[in-house]
Amino acid sequence: VKASTFNSNMNVSMEHTNVPARIAGRLTSTQGFIDLGLDALFAGTFDLQAKNSHTSLVQVPVSTGLWTSLYDDEGWSYQNDYKGSGRLLGWVGWGTRPSHEAHLTQGHIDAETSLGAVTVRVQRPSDTASSAVR
Repeated sequence: VKASTFNSNMNVSMEHTNVPARIAGRLTSTQGFIDLGLDALFAGTFDLQAKNSHTSLVQVPVSTGLWTSLYDDEGWSYQNDYKGSGRLLGWVGWGTRPSHEAHLTQGHIDAETSLGAVTVRVQRPSDTASSAVR
């Protein structure tokens, strides 16, 4: 998925319909903010950049979904690789993070804006025992 805008805000939602699939996205905005929603089946890396604002990843707890029958025994994880002024890099997914060579089997999101903020809302299981933040 590739989306860009110049003078407008961007609201995008990416969801799986019945099976996990690799999602890759590149979102760019010059003037407005970017708000991206991902469902609990998204697994992969992200690179969020805001030149004159902030970036954030917000975990949205959900009690049930397609993931319950697919990943019930694997924990959901969130890892920050880098968090600095206007930039956030990391990974979200099920189980353990794959090695650098195997990461190509998972998704990747790039989101960049000049003047607005970048917010990614990712669903996660509401059971705190099955999710971890590292």
